[in-house]
Amino acid sequence: MPYSFIWSPSVSTDSFVTGLVAGTYAVTINDANNCPPDTQSFELVEPPPITILVSYTDATCYEGNEGTASCSILSGGASPYIYLWTDTNSQTTANATGLSAGIYSVYVTDINNCDTVTESVEILQPDEPIDVELSNTCNDGGGSISSVTTGGTPPYVYQWSDGSVSSDLSGLEKGTYTVTVTDIYNCPPDIGSTLVPNCFISIPTAFTPNGNGSNDTWEITNLSLIPESRVTVYNRWGDIVFNSTGYEIPWDGKHMLTNTVLPTAVYYYIIEGVNPDFIESGSSLQGNVTLVK
Repeated sequence: MPYSFIWSPSVSTDSFVTGLVAGTYAVTINDANNCPPDTQSFELVEPPPITILVSYTDATCYEGNEGTASCSILSGGASPYIYLWTDTNSQTTANATGLSAGIYSVYVTDINNCDTVTESVEILQPDEPIDVELSNTCNDGGGSISSVTTGGTPPYVYQWSDGSVSSDLSGLEKGTYTVTVTDIYNCPPDIGSTLVPNCFISIPTAFTPNGNGSNDTWEITNLSLIPESRVTVYNRWGDIVFNSTGYEIPWDGKHMLTNTVLPTAVYYYIIEGVNPDFIESGSSLQGNVTLVK
C-alpha cells in the first residue's frame, strides 16, 4: 500500500530525507485509501560552534626555535578534533613545538567536518644575540677589564680563560684574556678577548734633561694611570725640588720654584699612593735618581 509524505518545511516528498539543517520539521503521512493522516514533528539541533584558546611560549634565544604553541578546545564541535598549524612542518597535533619568531595560525576542525575555526599567535624572541664588549685599563692594582653585555636574557654567565667567573676583572698581569658569555637560557654564547698591557710601574734610575729630545724627562712607566699617586723629589740637603700628584707631566729636571734645570747630581725620591705589589722588579717606591746634564 503506497504512502505519500508531506514535509514541512517543504524539503522533500520522500520517506528518507538528508541534508537537513538545524530546525523544527514535521512530516504528514497519507495512505492510498485516504485514511486519516498521521503527523509527526521533531527538532534537529546542531553542536555549538568550536571555541578554542591558544597559549604560547616565546623563543628563548635570538634566531632560536624554542617557541611553543598549544591549542585547547573550550567547547563545541565533536571530538576527536583535527589540527593544522601553519609552521614549516605543518604540525597536526594540539601542541606545536620548535617554533622560531613569527606569526603562526592553527586550524581546528571537528570529526564531522562541520566547523573549522582558526586563531593566530605571535612568537617573539630576544631583540638581539648575546654581545659582550671589553675594555681594559691599568690602576694601582694592576690591569683591569670591564665588560658590558647586551642581548639574550640576563642574568649572564661569565667564564674567563683564567678561571674567573665575574663580569669584571682586576689585579691582572700583562696578557690576553678571553671570556665566554652565555645567558640564563644557555643560548649560543659570545666570546670576547682583550690584551691587558704591562701595568707594572717601572722607575728609571737616571735621565738627561739636556734638550736633545732623548730621555729628557723622568718617565715613570704607568704612574700617570694612578691619579692618587704622589711623587716628591729632594736634593741632597733635603729640600723639595719637585712634587706632583698623578704624575700627568713627568719631571723635566727643573726646580719647582725657579723653573731652572737643576745641576747634575743624585736626587732622592719618595712615591706614595701606589700598591707596592705592582712595582716592577728592580724598582722601588723610595730611592735615588741621577740627573745628568
